[in-house]
Amino acid sequence: MAILIGLSHIVGSTVTYLIFGYLLMLLGKRERAATLKQVSAEIFVTSGVKISVDDLDKDEHAPSLMRFYDEKFSNVLFKNQISDFFGVIRMLWGWQAMIVQVLILVIVLWCTVTDGINYLAYAWLLVGFAIFSWFINTLISQSCKILTGRNPGQAKAARKAAAQWLENNKKLADNIEK
Repeated sequence: MAILIGLSHIVGSTVTYLIFGYLLMLLGKRERAATLKQVSAEIFVTSGVKISVDDLDKDEHAPSLMRFYDEKFSNVLFKNQISDFFGVIRMLWGWQAMIVQVLILVIVLWCTVTDGINYLAYAWLLVGFAIFSWFINTLISQSCKILTGRNPGQAKAARKAAAQWLENNKKLADNIEK
């Protein structure tokens, strides 16, 4: 009976952890869509060019996008530097959280193997720490949005995407510069 209870703890916590991760993935997808809508709206406000979210990656809009990216996501702007800083903080928090979650799992399994099956109930700490990590991540993101109007690391990601696009499309980039 103790083995069944222990297995139910490990299976239950693992399934709950995976469902929580899936929900976070869906939230991230929704956040990326909202960010693209925001970029589309900002392009319209700053340049008067109406570009739908689906058309943001079309070559015909490249000049407008490059001008927009150059103005809004420049690393000279203080709010973009803050956004980049929050991006680093969020990345470091994410790595630390992943390491702690792996350690929780390893320690629970180690204690179970060495000391007994009763330690499998501590597998639920994995779910608890995942929820705590998500809360801290949300706190970091919302603080950045309040201070800068951007997501953490959004400015750096936009500069990187623009540079990569220019690298991949040299002929179009030459036409934009002229």
